[in-house]
Order: sequence, then C-alpha cells, then structure tokens
Amino acid sequence: MIIKKLSAKFVLVLVAAVMSVTACKSMPEKMMGGGELAPWKGEWVTADAYNHDPSMEPVYTETAAMMPNYTTEGLKAAIDEMYYTPIVKAKFDGSNTVMFTIVDGKGKEVELKCTYMYKGRVEDKQYAGAMWDTFEAVKEVRGLESAKYMILLPPHGHGDGPMHWHGRFGRRSIESLLDGTNWPTYYSASMPKAAFLENTMGSIKMMPKFIQASPFADFSKHGKWMNSAAIYDNMSMEVQAVYKKLIEEFKGKNPKGGDFTKEDIIAEMKKSYGSGEDFSELEFITSKDKNEMVVYKNGKEIFRSSYKRVGASDSKPSLMAVAADKPNAGKFSLISFTGAHGNPLHIHLWYGADNAEMAALKIVPTVIPSDTSNDKIALRVEASCRRMLTNLIGK
Repeated sequence: MIIKKLSAKFVLVLVAAVMSVTACKSMPEKMMGGGELAPWKGEWVTADAYNHDPSMEPVYTETAAMMPNYTTEGLKAAIDEMYYTPIVKAKFDGSNTVMFTIVDGKGKEVELKCTYMYKGRVEDKQYAGAMWDTFEAVKEVRGLESAKYMILLPPHGHGDGPMHWHGRFGRRSIESLLDGTNWPTYYSASMPKAAFLENTMGSIKMMPKFIQASPFADFSKHGKWMNSAAIYDNMSMEVQAVYKKLIEEFKGKNPKGGDFTKEDIIAEMKKSYGSGEDFSELEFITSKDKNEMVVYKNGKEIFRSSYKRVGASDSKPSLMAVAADKPNAGKFSLISFTGAHGNPLHIHLWYGADNAEMAALKIVPTVIPSDTSNDKIALRVEASCRRMLTNLIGK
C-alpha cells in the first residue's frame, strides 16, 4: 500500500513532543530486563475508530474540496492509510506481555496475548530526532503474525490535545518499520466518544497540511520508470551472467525435459510481467502541485493525463487508486499502485478502463527507475527468475 509522508511542520511538532518525553523518560536500566513497556501501561484504542462515523461526512467533503488531487473517497482512503494498524486495541499491564485486539476474517474482535523482547531505541529513518523503542515477539502468536515486530513512540501530547502514542507493527523486520511513513495512533480507551469525534474532526480538517498535495509525489522524485519486462532482455554482462548461473543451478530440471535455456526463462518471466506492449516507460509530474502521469512507448509519448486519488478499487482494495481526469483514457482510466519498495526499487501497478478490466489483468505490470544500474537490474532478474524457476519445478 502507499502511505504519504506527513508535512515537515507536523513532523517538527511530533518530534519535539516525543523528544521532550524521551529526554525525561530515557529507558531506566532496571527496566531493561522485561519492563520496557511500562510507559504504555493502560488501555488504548486506535485513533481511526471513528473515522467513518456518519457525522464525519460533511468534514470529509469540505476538506477534499481544498485538495484538488483527491476526491472525497480518495481523501478517506489516504487517511485510512495514514492511520492503518492491525491492532485495534491494546492493554499494557506494565510487563512486556501485551493483550492486543485484532479483527479476524469474519469481522469479529479477538483478544490475543503476546510477550515481547526489547531490542533497543532507534532513530526514525525519515525524521531525525524521532526515537522509536523497538520490540520483537519472544514467540510468534497465531493471529498476530502482523505484529511480530513493533516500534513505539511513548505517550505524549500536542499542546492541549489528549495524550496518545504512535506504533507501527509488521511481520518482516524492525528495519522495515523504521522506514515507514504511516503514523498509527492510539488514545486512552476511557476517552469519551464526543471527545473522540471532536479529535477526529479536527484531524480531518488538518489533512491538507499532513498529506502530500500530489499522490504521485513519492514516484516523481525517482524520474522515469521503465517497464520491468525490458530487464529480462537486458544484454549487459551482469544480466547475462545471471542467466548462465541460473541455467547451471537448475540444470536438468526443466519439466519439459533437459536444461532450461535463457529463452525459456525469459518466456516464463513475461508470462508474469507481460511483454511491455502497453508501455515502455512512465513518468510522474508533480511540480506546482500537478499530479500527472505520462506514458511512453519506445521513447515516444503516447498518453498523458492528470489523475485524482479515488477510493480503493474493488479488485485491489489495499492499494492506492487513481482515476484519470482525461475523458476516454482507455486502459489508463483507473490504476492501482503499490508503494515503491524493494531493492532494486520497484512498483507494481494494475490498470484498466474500469474495475472489471483491471480485475481481468492476468499479468503483474512492474516498473523500476529507468536509471537503475545493471548491477541492480541483475539482482532483480536473479531473484525473480529463481523464484519463478523454483515454483515451476515444484520445489
């Protein structure tokens, strides 16, 4: 999913508040053996509990009217992304064992207990001065796989606002959470509903300061992006060496008999990522608060339109969706994007004239920065081809 960075002004306020807390409450030595979660003692609920209360509708509409690159539903989706968390409630008793509440696949709230090991205090990768306390589950708990790792900022307040804290949860690593740009927020479970609604309303009204004016901003800073279908035809010595390595590694394992050839491998990869026939490169224009995408084919511009963020598409409900302002935009009318991620950096996108056409797309169109070095291209070719070959032979 795509999460927008908060405004510099907001982050300065956040960091100042957190630093004032951490300066006075540095982790005592006596807590290093299992009481590191004591500062969060209490019962807390996620800040987005009332984001979709019917009373918020007029506020969303008024706020979206000030954000030309967002529809009302697009603004809702952006706010949901900013505050999204798998943990809807949390109970801390002062120990390092926490009772979390999640929502299961049937929409039912379920309480699950997990014990964490403190892994130290680490600075945020995006915002200098914001120091996260980091934790890893002592033992993975079924149902809490998405909270195997967590990083927390201690409870703090902004001015006269209520006390709250921020936390990020994930299944991959602490490192990946430190590089995030979302800010799940928790308030005391005892806070009255009226106060929650007032706080939610105020937060929505401030979104023009929090959310980037251009939804494509995180893409545009990397210049043009090339269709990754082209990387498998890359003739550099680095990529050719990868093919030789993989052919040797999977020698004699071709289900059709004998060895794989380079041509076999490329053909299989293009079944997944396409042949690049729709486009060669994409470019995202966000100067002067624009939000445009330009499509190129063999070096020639073939399509250009401004886009608005809209509500998530039915076929890709967890991804950022945008709709073209240009009439009759054809296959580029509706697009859902992942965030830029991985090494080398890449984006997956699905597109179509409508939701049905997008859902019918069988390939996974992927783009990487056009200036990606051959070394990094070789890394992606090797990783993606090895994964495909492993699956193909049924390992």
